[in-house]
Amino acid sequence: MTETIVLDGCPSCGCVDRKRLTTPGHGIPEIMRSSRAADWGLERCRECGLVFINPRPSDAMLESFYSTPGYKPHDADGCQGRATVFHLLSRIQHHQPGLNSSGEFLDFGCGGGALLEEAARLGWRVSGYDVSPQAIQTCRAKGLAVQGDLSRLPAPMDAMLLCQSLEHVSDLSGTLTAVARALKPDTGRLFIAVPNTRSLRAVLSPPVLSRHAGVNERYNAFPIHLSYFTARSLERLLAKYGLECAALETYA
Repeated sequence: MTETIVLDGCPSCGCVDRKRLTTPGHGIPEIMRSSRAADWGLERCRECGLVFINPRPSDAMLESFYSTPGYKPHDADGCQGRATVFHLLSRIQHHQPGLNSSGEFLDFGCGGGALLEEAARLGWRVSGYDVSPQAIQTCRAKGLAVQGDLSRLPAPMDAMLLCQSLEHVSDLSGTLTAVARALKPDTGRLFIAVPNTRSLRAVLSPPVLSRHAGVNERYNAFPIHLSYFTARSLERLLAKYGLECAALETYA
């Protein structure tokens, strides 16, 4: 199995001018045990500002990791508490008041389906997408319509959610092309939640604190978070696919 992929340019804009960054003080234990720290790198694109892993784990290596039994986000209860589920759905309802929770909704990276279950209880007609066979099996056992073929996303969608998913995606172009195509023209809304590398918590968590105090840090979940976003780099990426940022919220 090929474990390492080396990118020639930025996965967002293709620019080859980038700056090498210090890698985080700790990473995902299962990945780090099966590789060397020197296998993975961290770079910032000087053009669009995206920070990304390069070299990075191959799709085959990531698929093996995500398919490991016991990977919490793919369990029946997932890793999203009820408070998180309710908060995410409340923000969607806030920005989609005209639908009154009765439209077509897709959770991209749905994991164990906890959010889909609650959305269905609110009246949404729900479907999901995930790359993990374990997640798909878990959701289907609950009677949820979930599949793992990116080319067959149901459409048109009134609302789509990518919560803690986009940073895991290796093919940003293919994914966002499929997502944009699946949205209802003009009225469809895409909701994205990703770690913000310029949030207060991120800025106050340099690698030195991670190494010596064990705190979380700006470039967390290294190296399975393949991309690290700021508001600017995310907006620039979405604009390439005709997706306009209508609102932006940042939480510490």
